Amino acid sequence: MRKSFLLIVSALVAMGAYSQEKNGIYFHDITFDQALEKAKNNMKGPNLVFLDCYTEWCGPCKQMANVEFVKLEAGNFFNSNFINIKKDMEKGEGVSLAVRYAVTAFPTFLILDKDGKEIGRIVGGDKIESFILKTKKAMDPSNSPEAKKAVYLASRTVQNALAYMEVLESGYMEKQMAVFMDEEFANFEDYELFSDKMWPYFARALSVEGGKSLLYTVKNAATISNYVGKQRVDKALVSAYNSILMAYLSGKRDLPKEEVISISEKLLLLSVNDEVSVYTSKIARLYTDCNMNEILNLYSANNLVYMSVYDSQALERIFAGIKGMPKENIVKYYKEKEKLLKELSEQCANWMEMFTK
Repeated sequence: MRKSFLLIVSALVAMGAYSQEKNGIYFHDITFDQALEKAKNNMKGPNLVFLDCYTEWCGPCKQMANVEFVKLEAGNFFNSNFINIKKDMEKGEGVSLAVRYAVTAFPTFLILDKDGKEIGRIVGGDKIESFILKTKKAMDPSNSPEAKKAVYLASRTVQNALAYMEVLESGYMEKQMAVFMDEEFANFEDYELFSDKMWPYFARALSVEGGKSLLYTVKNAATISNYVGKQRVDKALVSAYNSILMAYLSGKRDLPKEEVISISEKLLLLSVNDEVSVYTSKIARLYTDCNMNEILNLYSANNLVYMSVYDSQALERIFAGIKGMPKENIVKYYKEKEKLLKELSEQCANWMEMFTK
């Protein structure tokens, strides 16, 4: 009797799980090209593709998949409007799709037409009710980056530029946003370009490779400071110099030795008390001299663990991202860090015990 009861309960649980999965979003187990083909040939059904771009390690991705997308309202909306597919951006065809659509944050959800052209995107998880509202907005072609850019090109106003960049920013399309601003900043008056709304976008354009905005800012720093303040100008330059040197260290950007030295010197002048900038400058100069031994001496838990958590983590990413950094040294660093933190924790416990006696 007890065995029969357990079997019935198990069956009910399984049926509930099946029903929930059935009522939620149905993701087709097909290739990307097959999804586009299906959208093209759907005479009565959906002609749009909803692409869930996820990774295995992404917590919000799992939350959306296991909690939000299994809900009835999710299934009702997405199954009637899209051919739904999901792809791991670090495996199989997901790798090339991540490059094709410039997916850099997870989860990212792409809305594509039957030809694979992006109409809109949503980045990040949400409750299904809010997520559906965001999806409806993203489904409107007039809200796409291409549409917003077309409006701007037809009338190059600050308002239209901001509308375009806000769409790019919401989709984590940082590179496109920075390149756009670097190409277009000369079309605006100073009072427009250095307004509270436009300045944050212009500041992010300073690190664009081969761009004009960095040189313009260096030459006109005093004038720009009159609008936004010297501190904000210096902060933008520090961020740009750090980004350029990090790209150089990771092998993503080629720089002649004299330019590395010049940027390093400028960075040091602007950020004497910023440990990340000081280290980045030092590492870049060693790297341009091919002095990996000295870099490895700096890459030590004894050097980094006593810094603020923000600084130490930033430098850990820089060191680990250096092109040619041996993997065994990365492993060695984290073992040293674990050992050192354990020792420090024990010391703190001993001190606390002494003070409480």
